[in-house]
Amino acid sequence: MILLSEQGILLDRHRLGTLELPGGSVKAGESFEDAVVRELAEETGLVTRAEDVVLLGTLVARL
Repeated sequence: MILLSEQGILLDRHRLGTLELPGGSVKAGESFEDAVVRELAEETGLVTRAEDVVLLGTLVARL
């Protein structure tokens, strides 16, 4: 997830101390847009609407 505004790009501090883009995974039955709204609120406390989300691509992590 990349949050871009007039102030710049939002980075999150990982628990290991590194900077990263906030993000997470999509839950079963959840749209990408709804996942972005949920993850942004969980990780940063910021609130947005699914209508404001623009999907540019996805990253599939195989563990």
